[in-house]
Amino acid sequence: MIQALNEAANAPQAWERRQRACRERIASRFSIERMAEAYHRAWSVRAGER
Repeated sequence: MIQALNEAANAPQAWERRQRACRERIASRFSIERMAEAYHRAWSVRAGER
């Protein structure tokens, strides 16, 4: 965390790149579509549909 704060203070362009990369990673891993698919799989297993 300290490294990230130092980067934000001392290297703003690197910090902006880190922010963009984090947003992209979050958007790709936690989209509504992925959440719906995960719920569907979980409920299908629960219902015995597999």
